[in-house]
Amino acid sequence: MIVGGTAYSTGKAKSISGITTNNATGKIVIHLTAPYGAFDNVLAEPALGIIPAGTPFMNEANHPPPGVGPYMTTNIVPNVSFSSVRNPYWAKMNIPGIPAGHVNVDAKISSNVSANALAVLNNTADIFDWAEVVPGSLLPQIHAQAANRFNLVNLGGSVYYIFLNATEKPFSSQLAREAVVTGLNQDAMNRLGSGTLVPACYFLPPAIPGHVSAACPTGPRGSGTWPRPARWSSSRGWPVSR
Repeated sequence: MIVGGTAYSTGKAKSISGITTNNATGKIVIHLTAPYGAFDNVLAEPALGIIPAGTPFMNEANHPPPGVGPYMTTNIVPNVSFSSVRNPYWAKMNIPGIPAGHVNVDAKISSNVSANALAVLNNTADIFDWAEVVPGSLLPQIHAQAANRFNLVNLGGSVYYIFLNATEKPFSSQLAREAVVTGLNQDAMNRLGSGTLVPACYFLPPAIPGHVSAACPTGPRGSGTWPRPARWSSSRGWPVSR
């Protein structure tokens, strides 16, 4: 969609002619090949982050390129931990509408969801990863010991889905795909999601622009209600939403 973007990505040009910058003012101008109303949304994607010229096209997990936000990532131990600390250069950038950082955050990476939830419950960790589901087996304990620190909130923008490879057997058969959809117990899947999910009919959830508001043509989907994602933090930390 950007003028000169294809030539650059295919190696026919060393720069993207449709992007011009002014180092003195910080202004960036991008010319598109055609009008594209969703371009503001594209610019908000992480892949569109501004990085220094010459940054290699490869994963640099140990030494990520600097960004332009109020925080910067340091103390990286791959698959173990990292820290998000206040960017000392942020005050010089003076970008309107985006406040400076207030705290430094130390993050630990763990695949044990139950242990992570218990760590927050026992105040040995501040925050439970918003993208994880609080284990249903722990909910009674959480409600009993930390009811004032746990709440279910409706964010309305998350969707879980299953893709079937229609180019490979058996799912190259429409009948096989219909059989899977028919056989899925959506209420059972909701229980696995600790009661935070709701069976859906359309790919986009109601909070996303483009969602079809008409009744589901195949009838009611399960018996759940609209998802109420978990907000969960320790008494020492800050609430995060899922």
